[in-house]
Amino acid sequence: MSDKSILVIGAGGIGCELIKVLYLNKITRFTLVDYDIIELTNLNRQFLFSDIDIKKHKSSVASTKYKKISENIEIRALIQNINEFDYSFFRQFDVVFNCLDNNEARKYVNKRCLLTNTLLIDGGSTGFLGQSLYFDYQNECFDCIPEKIKEDIPVCTIRSYPTEFKHCLVWAKEVFLEKLKENLEIEEILKQSFQETQNSEFFKNKEIGEKIKIIKENISTFNKKEIIFDKDNICCMNLVYYSALIRAKYFNIEPNSFFESQSIIGNIIPSICTTNAIVASFMYLSYIKKRNFYIFNKKKFLMTEPAEKNPLCSFCSKRIFILKRKQEFHFKELFNVLSKHLKQIESVYDNNNIYFNKYLSKDLSKEVKIENNSFFYVKGEEIIVIYNLIMDKETSLEIISE
Repeated sequence: MSDKSILVIGAGGIGCELIKVLYLNKITRFTLVDYDIIELTNLNRQFLFSDIDIKKHKSSVASTKYKKISENIEIRALIQNINEFDYSFFRQFDVVFNCLDNNEARKYVNKRCLLTNTLLIDGGSTGFLGQSLYFDYQNECFDCIPEKIKEDIPVCTIRSYPTEFKHCLVWAKEVFLEKLKENLEIEEILKQSFQETQNSEFFKNKEIGEKIKIIKENISTFNKKEIIFDKDNICCMNLVYYSALIRAKYFNIEPNSFFESQSIIGNIIPSICTTNAIVASFMYLSYIKKRNFYIFNKKKFLMTEPAEKNPLCSFCSKRIFILKRKQEFHFKELFNVLSKHLKQIESVYDNNNIYFNKYLSKDLSKEVKIENNSFFYVKGEEIIVIYNLIMDKETSLEIISE
């Protein structure tokens, strides 16, 4: 593997362990991508980080610390969201180790690896369960695997930039209660928790002020020497719920109801460092053995061959085209290019908008500017078109899969 171009995505629980595994196997050159910063709650399972690293970026700290171990280590640390990287970025790698903790980002990586025919090793854990999946795109892809609907909600990390209300709830439960055990007053808690806010008017909002008042009232009911969280204790839940509401308000996240939040809090599964270490080792084995590995019930390990492609997969079962363009353009121009190559176009849409529908209007969204790295689904031809801005290429429509 030492002669391969390697990308590691995520420097969290599994990512930290994987970097160690690569180093121990003399893999000293790779690119590391992670946008998150280090939080206090990371320290019990992400061994690379310590107190002095809090509020620093994970990828930068990981790179710096390993370079201190050996001068031969070359880790290119990128502090960016993985969704910012396009087809051109992924095609420079031979293998991608994916250590992300949410399915949306994993699907994004899966699509880019499929488009560039880049080997993907995907690792994940939930409590004592874990897996490492091997995707060479001769068989199934990540999108081929049906999503399981669970009551349990795994939260691997307390997010620095939450996107869902459950992230705010976990933050409130873990961070606030941990700080209260140290007998900090509410003013100091709020100062530390929101010290980086750039909106000084935020806490002057009447609605926010009422939530802070409720938090203060509920704190006064606790014995500060020992706080044991109980989701059925109304004071505990008030403290966590209204703290989460404040955080959600700041990040413009739609909150869940109080009763929904009780259910979410009760089903959070902790990230276990031992499981993460095993999964990281399995990811390396997946590369060597070309197999999937699973952890069951704390004791049972299973190795399987990759499954066949799912004929109903929403991605790899479709014909895929990449539209390469030298300069930016609008949907009208995109539609004209598609019309020259495709016979039947009933509609063109993405995950958020319908850009064209022949039964409604032929002028629908024609003047919309097309962003680089955009996906379009073409109904009628049943294909997927990916728009990619490549400055050294003239306009072309490249077939990736038939």
